[in-house]
Amino acid sequence: MAIAKKEIPQVKKSTRKPSFSTNPSIELKKVTWPNRNTLIKSTILILALVVVLTSYVSGLDLVLSKLFYVLRGEA
Repeated sequence: MAIAKKEIPQVKKSTRKPSFSTNPSIELKKVTWPNRNTLIKSTILILALVVVLTSYVSGLDLVLSKLFYVLRGEA
């Protein structure tokens, strides 16, 4: 039983150099930018989440360090 060989098409190479400086500007024109109100609300939300998570991690660190000192008998 003979296996048929499949021809692999050759990829055509472009002679032009890619324009990396114009492509981002074209893509940025397609972006839907948020309005001022949405931007302010999102910024406030992010800052609030940073404060809450920082407080949580700091509190957890404080509790665990106190627990560690108590368990080691250094308190």
